Amino acid sequence: MCADWLHLQDEIERLERAGADLFHFDVMDTTFTGSTMMPPLLLPLIRGVSAVPFDVHIMSQPPGALLRQVLPHCAGGYVTVHAEATKELQAVMKEIRDAGGKAGVALNPGTPLCFLEEVADVADLVLLMTCNAGLGPRQELTGQLLRKISRARALLDAAGRGDVRIEVDGNITPENARRTRQAGADTFVLGTRGVFRPGMTIEESCADIRRALAAAGSP
Repeated sequence: MCADWLHLQDEIERLERAGADLFHFDVMDTTFTGSTMMPPLLLPLIRGVSAVPFDVHIMSQPPGALLRQVLPHCAGGYVTVHAEATKELQAVMKEIRDAGGKAGVALNPGTPLCFLEEVADVADLVLLMTCNAGLGPRQELTGQLLRKISRARALLDAAGRGDVRIEVDGNITPENARRTRQAGADTFVLGTRGVFRPGMTIEESCADIRRALAAAGSP
């Protein structure tokens, strides 16, 4: 959503050259965030020009209608829904897995980790928002959020799910990437403060992020 949509294929090629591991794709329909973003019809078009796996973040309440549009294009990639947006979280995550995707669960900053406890056995990714979904980077990274990342990692490890990714999204600058990695995160959503920074190319920004992560060491 932070890329230049008028030159999207050029942006995709730049991200590939910079070594992007995933394409994070935000889908919103006003039911959960109050705004819209990234229609699912773009997914097959992007897949036609790139093999980089998708990381689709669905912000819809309930997620069912958009989920059914997204799943045909996300085999092998991640599809994440918000715990706050559905009363059938386990069933939705199973639907993602049954369709060949990897199931993710997202939590807004104020949502307690107890939601994660009940789906730890079926989660492939946990997305911890550092700001409320749809609002952009309006919140600074606090010690409380860093502790939440550490507690999530400990919860997953205790459940025998050390393989589950912990992803962070919102205001991920190079410094915040370093701090969240030290807390236990291993996957980073990079927007206007990470990769698409004014005055820097995508390649330069990605290299800067990787240096910050290397300085952090292992999570």
